[in-house]
Amino acid sequence: MPTKHKRVAIIRDSAVDAAISRGRAALGSGDGDAAIARELVIRGARAVGGQPESAGELRQWLTTNWDAQEASAPLGTTLAQAPAEDARRPRKASEILTELRREG
Repeated sequence: MPTKHKRVAIIRDSAVDAAISRGRAALGSGDGDAAIARELVIRGARAVGGQPESAGELRQWLTTNWDAQEASAPLGTTLAQAPAEDARRPRKASEILTELRREG
């Protein structure tokens, strides 16, 4: 299929054939070998780079790497409960949430 993007050639050995076969089964896709290989390359790069793919993986990644905590209420509700701000020094939402967590 014509494309404006450069192409990459890979050696079609038994390991690549097995990876494409497993990828096709896992993805449940009827796409051609090149499309499956492309998807595997992209997903592999994410996995190596530590980028989460699902919402659950993202939550785990944020908790592990950033000490994030699940919200106990919507942000709008939390901000509405926060003390009034000094207009000369606006506060960041993260500061307000930290303060509310200490109080809770």
